[in-house]
Amino acid sequence: MKPQFFLYVSLISAGFLLAPVQAQEIKPTSPSISLPDAVKPSPAIPVEVKPEAQTSPQSIPSAIALDEVKILSPAINQVLDVPAATVVIQAPEGKQVELRVNGVLVPEQLIGRTETQKSGQVIRTYYGVSLKQGSNTLSAQIVGTSQSAQVTVQLRGEFEKLSVQAAEAKIPADGRSMATIRGELLDAQGNRSNRDALITLSTTAGEFLDTDAAENQPGFQVKAERGQFSTRLRSGLEARTVTVRAAIGTLEDFTQLQFETNLRPSIATGVVDLRFGRQGTNFYKSFRDFLPVDADNNYQLDFGASFFATGRIGDWLLTTAYNSARPLNQTCDGTNGLFRPNTQVCDQNYSVYGDSSESTVLTPSIDSVFLRLERNSPIAGAGTDYAMWGDYTSEEFASRSQEFSAMTRQLHGFKANYNFGNLQVTGLFANNIQGFQRDTLVPDGTSGFYFLSRRLLIEGSESIFLELEELNRPGTVLKRQQLNRGTDYEIDYDRGTILFRQPIARTDVGEFGETLVRRIVSTYQYDTPGSDSRMFGGRVQYHLARGLNRESWLGATYLREDQGARDFELYGADAFVSLGQNAHALAEYARSTNFSDVLGLVSGSAYRFELEGRENDNH
Repeated sequence: MKPQFFLYVSLISAGFLLAPVQAQEIKPTSPSISLPDAVKPSPAIPVEVKPEAQTSPQSIPSAIALDEVKILSPAINQVLDVPAATVVIQAPEGKQVELRVNGVLVPEQLIGRTETQKSGQVIRTYYGVSLKQGSNTLSAQIVGTSQSAQVTVQLRGEFEKLSVQAAEAKIPADGRSMATIRGELLDAQGNRSNRDALITLSTTAGEFLDTDAAENQPGFQVKAERGQFSTRLRSGLEARTVTVRAAIGTLEDFTQLQFETNLRPSIATGVVDLRFGRQGTNFYKSFRDFLPVDADNNYQLDFGASFFATGRIGDWLLTTAYNSARPLNQTCDGTNGLFRPNTQVCDQNYSVYGDSSESTVLTPSIDSVFLRLERNSPIAGAGTDYAMWGDYTSEEFASRSQEFSAMTRQLHGFKANYNFGNLQVTGLFANNIQGFQRDTLVPDGTSGFYFLSRRLLIEGSESIFLELEELNRPGTVLKRQQLNRGTDYEIDYDRGTILFRQPIARTDVGEFGETLVRRIVSTYQYDTPGSDSRMFGGRVQYHLARGLNRESWLGATYLREDQGARDFELYGADAFVSLGQNAHALAEYARSTNFSDVLGLVSGSAYRFELEGRENDNH
């Protein structure tokens, strides 16, 4: 019982010494404990307490002076969601206080609660105080004195700006990694708006994974709820710098991320076929060659091989493929075009059992060889260094500052790109080029069919754009949008026809109400038997700055295409300088020569200058 005895005495002593007004005899609760007289509590000691009204002003904390007024709520620079605010004011008792919003007196009828504190301060609560969108100044003042308090609050308004960002700066180009794309709708003060809206997203590579919020509209839509939206972007298999665009109406914003070279573990697979036997008894050759009735069926030695390999070599990734029996792009029906389609009926030997498997062509080539050696450039923001043989595009020759010297084509051959610090050098050689054509079509408000000027197009060679230009200034391109096969249109290569997924309107309205006309611009190659054309090209670009919306560079381009009896040559220089996020200056000069067996030597030049969206073109 000793532990209980000492514990009980401690509690009694604490209760006796800390009683603020009077001491009371504390009786033990069950179980009862008998205490000696020496430790029993003393009788209650009377304590004189002054009434609260007699408390001197000096006893009030200095932070609460009798003549001080405070705005307790809302807080300074607080951002509010609704235009009817609750305002709480603290002021001395018996003092008349006026509340003003942006200089306008708030009626006292909005006071819904008044509370008097023991310190002599009165808390007044105003309900439903009207605010305007943007910045609001709330001021409270004691009538007849100079004592006042003031706070500034923000009320979320209609969105006037759009912001989008990638949560991850880099993800591997492995076809599996995902980046989170987040964005906000902002009002004029830069605060997040609480409005809902549909945002259209587009990307230069990769695939959005979430559900399209409006499948009947072109592009991928995501819903912004209370001014916020997010979605996921899955990486592709090509290492590159990716630009994501978010747009709603005339508002747009961009963000960038890097699909890094996926330095995967090495893998190699292939087949070697060595056979000695009669010529017409090869079970692994085409059926039409089996047991020929009109061909020599003597014994012969056959050799064939095909393989695919990829793996890491230091900081570089090597990807290569070879097939001695056929071109790598050859399809099931025996045709051979640029960039073999991903899905082939003859490749689907096994069904997919619910795992959503996909097939992707990593080694496109119209001949039997593909080779690519690549790495992430050690220069920040420089993209990828690589050298390759196979099918490729020419995006390095179509920068924002190029219009007259730009080239957007699908080609086959050798291409290399390397960054020496701020200097980027790109070179290409293309062989086996067929006839090249550029068509400009006027839309008629329908989705098609639209007929190109040539037939028997080379599969995968087309580039289709929608361009907007001013009605009274033909040739002044204000906006250019590239379309994708399958997503935006279908094309019949034999007949040369295009069918769009959505109707193409003939006109549009510009930002300032001006009439704009739309054009369908298509470039492609077509079959020309006996063609022996080749192309050489190079571009150097010195980057003054690489940041998104802060890019600046100087560039020079040279292209030469040997077309048999016709030779074409183009060279140009261009510059792009950012003057802030929404302003820029660019200049371009280009000159071309074309030698024709009919017209002889034909040449011409063009130049343009653009400053902050105001264009001046001279030809």
